[in-house]
Amino acid sequence: MSSAHSDKPNKGFQSRLNRVAERRAPLEAEKPEIDVLPDWRENAFGPAGLVAAVIVGLVSVVIVRVVRFHFQGIALVSDSPDITMATEFAAALMLSFLIFLLLPWKGVKYRFLQFGGAALMVLTMHNMVHNAPGLFNLAFSPAWTNDVLAKTEPGSMYIRGQSIPFAGKIKPDTGEDVAAADSAAPETPALPRLIQIGQ
Repeated sequence: MSSAHSDKPNKGFQSRLNRVAERRAPLEAEKPEIDVLPDWRENAFGPAGLVAAVIVGLVSVVIVRVVRFHFQGIALVSDSPDITMATEFAAALMLSFLIFLLLPWKGVKYRFLQFGGAALMVLTMHNMVHNAPGLFNLAFSPAWTNDVLAKTEPGSMYIRGQSIPFAGKIKPDTGEDVAAADSAAPETPALPRLIQIGQ
């Protein structure tokens, strides 16, 4: 520090500042650098892993069903749907976990999404058969595809050998769709036009 009468700096004070700076240098070097704006690639990497987990779960079910059909001849609609569904789901989940080991994403949330993707495909794959029967003729066989088309309903979930529709309710007596019955009801007549008095 300089005195009031001199413009020269105090050498003792300057050397003390230098010593403090030398002691703090290793501590400052250990501090992690904070990047205020994260890299866009890192931001895209996380959501891509979530989507990949669901897709791997979905595709695993298709792979398991194709392999089982070609090696064992097991149909989608079988005599014991509970056992078939459970074994296909378990095999697809194991295959999904094995495939995902090759990918860079790790964690419980990815496993959960694989589980969800596999469960969704086990319950709804027959809808894809209804939408693209030609594709499934190639992957499976025309007989397999025709069996699925005959025994399942489009726009439904296939659970325990039963097709449960996504929309509308089934009347317990007739089996008729309530939404379709409501739309067939006659329309209410239009209100009469008002006539203004004094014209």
